[in-house]
Amino acid sequence: MGRTPIIGTEIREFLPWQQILVFIEAIVRVYNRYGRRDNIYKARIKILVKAEGQKFIDAVNAEFANILEHDVAGSAHMLPQAEFDRVAKSFALPAGVSERVAAQPQHFDAPIAFARWLERNVHAHQIAGYRAVTLSLKRAGQAPGDATADQLDAAAAIADRFSQGELRVTHDQNLLLPWVHESDLQALWKAARDASFATPNIGLLTDMIACPGGDFCGLANARSIPIAEEITQRFAEIDELYDIGDIDLHISGLHQLVRPPPQRAHRHPGRRQGRQGVGTRCRSAAPTARRSAAPRCPAR
Repeated sequence: MGRTPIIGTEIREFLPWQQILVFIEAIVRVYNRYGRRDNIYKARIKILVKAEGQKFIDAVNAEFANILEHDVAGSAHMLPQAEFDRVAKSFALPAGVSERVAAQPQHFDAPIAFARWLERNVHAHQIAGYRAVTLSLKRAGQAPGDATADQLDAAAAIADRFSQGELRVTHDQNLLLPWVHESDLQALWKAARDASFATPNIGLLTDMIACPGGDFCGLANARSIPIAEEITQRFAEIDELYDIGDIDLHISGLHQLVRPPPQRAHRHPGRRQGRQGVGTRCRSAAPTARRSAAPRCPAR
C-alpha cells in the first residue's frame, strides 16, 4: 500500500491457528533486528522483505523455532482452545437468524434487470437459505462511494427490513447486507432500486475504487472524481449490455508528475539548452590548439 505499493510475499503456506501469535512475534523480531531504522523513507517492513527476499523468510522461520524451543515459556503464547471458544462467542448469529434450510425461491417471471442484479450483487452465504447482498454506491451522477444523508437513511431502513438491522461498509466503497433471506430478494431489489442502490455492476469496470482527489484532499495533485465520472458514463451501457467481465480499477489523486524542462523562446547563438533549462556553453566539435573567441556549436 501507500506510494510504493508492493505485492505481499508468502512467508509460510500453512500455519496452525494456535501458533499465529508466536509466528507474528518472530516476524516483528526479525524486522526490529534488520529493519532500515536509519532511513525514515525505508523504515517499512515491505522494504526489508523486498531487499532480503529468501533471507528474510529463513530468518523468520529460524526465529519462530527459537521462540518455541528456547524462550522462557515460549510455547505458552500459543492460543488454547478455550481462548478460541471465548472469541468465537463474539460472532454469534443475530437474533432471528437460524441455521435452517429454506426452499430455493423461483424467479421465472422476474424482470431481466432483477436477474442481472442477482448475478452481480447477490453472493453466497455460509448459512443455507440466506444471501449476502451488496448495495452499489457506484452510479452515474455521484462520485464513487458517495451517498447523501437521505440515501443513508434509506439504506438504514433497508437494513432494518431485510438484514436484521446490520449494514456494513466494504473496502470497495459499497454497502453490504449480510443477513438477507432468499425469499426477500425480489422485494429487496425493488427497495434498493428506488433508493438508487441497485446498479448491477459489482466487480465490473464501473464498480471502481476512487479517492476524493484534488476536490477534497489536500495531499492530492490530481482530480480523480471527474475521471471516474467519465469512465462511468462511457462504460455503464457497455457493462449492462455486454458484461465485459471482471475488471478491477482503482483511481488515485496522488500521481507522480513528470514535467519537461522549460523551453526558451530565444537562445544565445553560443549556448545550448541544458537539462534544466540552464544555459551551458558549447565547446568546439574537435579540440584544436587555438580556439576562436566565440566557438561555434556543433551541428545537432
